[in-house]
Amino acid sequence: MASRLTELLERIRPAGAPGAAATGVRMADEARAAEIEHVWELLAEYEAEADDVIAGATAEAAAMRRRADREVESIRARIADRVAIAEAEATQRQERRGAAAASEVHEQARREAQRRRDAAAARMDELVDAAIRSIWEVADAEGEVGP
Repeated sequence: MASRLTELLERIRPAGAPGAAATGVRMADEARAAEIEHVWELLAEYEAEADDVIAGATAEAAAMRRRADREVESIRARIADRVAIAEAEATQRQERRGAAAASEVHEQARREAQRRRDAAAARMDELVDAAIRSIWEVADAEGEVGP
């Protein structure tokens, strides 16, 4: 605080009229001082209460700052663990996606192989018949075999 209330009041208290007799000024000052003496006492009490409030608020602010500092440290200490957990979870999700994708590719390959086997099996009789006809045609053309 720049200046206390009592200091401010001391500065603005009238010092007397210029040119007045010293005795009259002194008596007027003493009369005014007697009239407002209880005001000075009240102001001193209020000033003491204000000091107590300021001291209490300062102590409470310091305690709050210490609690906040502890909480910050606690959060900082947990960050590494939380990051590690998040990374592990992300890795697991990625591995599951990779396994699912690999499983899907494997299943597609299995279906394609089965489709080709089925197509080959369906054409097998046709191909065998064509091969046998070709053999008989070659054999007939050379005159080695007759029906």
